[in-house]
Amino acid sequence: RYIQGTCPVCGYEFARGDQCENCATLLEPSQLINPKCKIDGSTPIFRDSENLFLELGKVEGALQTWIKSKEAWRRQVTSLALSWIDEGLRKRSITRDLKWGVPVPLKGYENKIFYVWFDAPIGYISSTKEWAQRSGDPEAWRTYWLDPSTTIYNFLGKDNIPFHTIFWPGMLMAHGDFNLPTDVVGLQYCNYEGDKISKSRNWGIFCEKVVESGLAPDIWRYYLTYLIPETKDTEFKWDEFENRVNNELVANIGNFVHRTLTFTSNFLSGIVEPVALGEEDVALKAKVLAEVDEADRALREVRIRDAMKNILQVATIGNEYFQRSQPWVLIKQDPARCRQVIYSCVSICRILAVLLDPY
Repeated sequence: RYIQGTCPVCGYEFARGDQCENCATLLEPSQLINPKCKIDGSTPIFRDSENLFLELGKVEGALQTWIKSKEAWRRQVTSLALSWIDEGLRKRSITRDLKWGVPVPLKGYENKIFYVWFDAPIGYISSTKEWAQRSGDPEAWRTYWLDPSTTIYNFLGKDNIPFHTIFWPGMLMAHGDFNLPTDVVGLQYCNYEGDKISKSRNWGIFCEKVVESGLAPDIWRYYLTYLIPETKDTEFKWDEFENRVNNELVANIGNFVHRTLTFTSNFLSGIVEPVALGEEDVALKAKVLAEVDEADRALREVRIRDAMKNILQVATIGNEYFQRSQPWVLIKQDPARCRQVIYSCVSICRILAVLLDPY
């Protein structure tokens, strides 16, 4: 990763010495075109060094069978994983000649460290063990990693798909006993105003700046939910950020909740009693619950953006019902009907609160 150059596969000029983050191809530093040191810009000198390798070819068949059995996985995840296998799994170096990292506990390799994507996933298990120790039930970790009924979801960017569909599962298969991932939710890239986000080039929005902006966390959460690159790359745009927050979060969801609760406070002393629903209200309830079912299904299938679309539709249905029913007229002409309408609207507000809670 200290070496940068042009990717020999896609031509991306900022590929790292272990992987191109543009096309997700795993590389060796010697494969880069015009490689340079990221620290001082010098040309690296290649020397022989003895390293340890992972014999991925020994679990190639088992990996292929396992990946093909995952019909619910996203196409880009399955395609990328199987393309690796189709090329034939080669030995992969798991040690590095660096000072910082996890040292190799083998005689003769004391001066080497493990490659990060060899030791990092092992931390998924060891961190669970550490949590179990601290919780007072040292054996609790076994439920997560040894109980076959447990479901495990890996959320990651597409450049990490090979590590979570090939490397890590291959290690687990070779060891035996441990649960494999139920779903590898490989996301595409979120870019920024026409280019890739880059910390080194200071291009993008970073956590500390989000805090300094003074904008409420829920505003960021809403737009970032829309931006989740579930099936294709997305792009953060300031104009779109403003428009979606104002026209959807505020003008749709916020507007419905505000007008409903303000009316309840001003005209009904903030109290809504359960009432018998009219025919229109029953139809409204069925329409709303149909969207709830769709949102539930989408979340279970890890389609987070789609679920938010259903939530927006619930608010749209509520706004249309409120406007059509005109409770500000009913409160004077038909107070009983007004209470039916507001009861339905408050019920929708509660449903929105439950649906939005994970977000």
